[in-house]
Amino acid sequence: MKVSFIIPFHNEGERLNDVIDVISKVKNIDKIILVDDGSSTFTAKGGISGANKFKNDKIEYLKLSRNIGKAGAIWEGLKKTRSDYIFLCDGDVRGLKAEEIERAIEAIINNETLDMIILRRMKAKLESQWIRADTIFSGERILRRSDLMDVYETNPTGYQIEIAINTYMIKNKKNVYWMPSSGVNVFKRDKVGLIEGTIKEQTMHLSMMRYAGFLNYLKQTLFFCRKEFKKF
Repeated sequence: MKVSFIIPFHNEGERLNDVIDVISKVKNIDKIILVDDGSSTFTAKGGISGANKFKNDKIEYLKLSRNIGKAGAIWEGLKKTRSDYIFLCDGDVRGLKAEEIERAIEAIINNETLDMIILRRMKAKLESQWIRADTIFSGERILRRSDLMDVYETNPTGYQIEIAINTYMIKNKKNVYWMPSSGVNVFKRDKVGLIEGTIKEQTMHLSMMRYAGFLNYLKQTLFFCRKEFKKF
């Protein structure tokens, strides 16, 4: 079974390098697709451009001409791979560990009854844990490429991709579990400042509610992906 990573990012700089350093250590990867979602700035180590730094046999750097949002960026990356499984990963997550990623990959490949594994951000801030964003909105998850293609039939946009995947899994009665991760997300207010960042975060959640509907959004918060996968 082949596994490809899709990592969308926008103006992430050194945070992206840290993610790639970890992902590059993961065994048996078919491809790593970096999707630059119209970044206005991109700082790589040593001042090397992203395209040159990450160019090798397994890593493909895809530069979008404009910012189209996370869902759109992932879609562009998805078109570049035919792997059996897709591992989605945010470009700003910190503290990732290759061995945790490998455990999730091996678990889903060796268990045909599993449809998706979400890496739960165990070290997330309390405000994320309270609404279970550490699990249900985690950007680190592995699922079949065929399922992800079906998700895009519902036309998710912006930051709607995680809730769109969740909605699809619930509707089709898929088996979804979480596994622990050391990854920690970076809040938008830590990137662009308190006021602008808070507005963007609230806008993101409102967009997800519009996609799923308030009741579905609430049900996901309360009930979706409650089981940890331990049979490994």
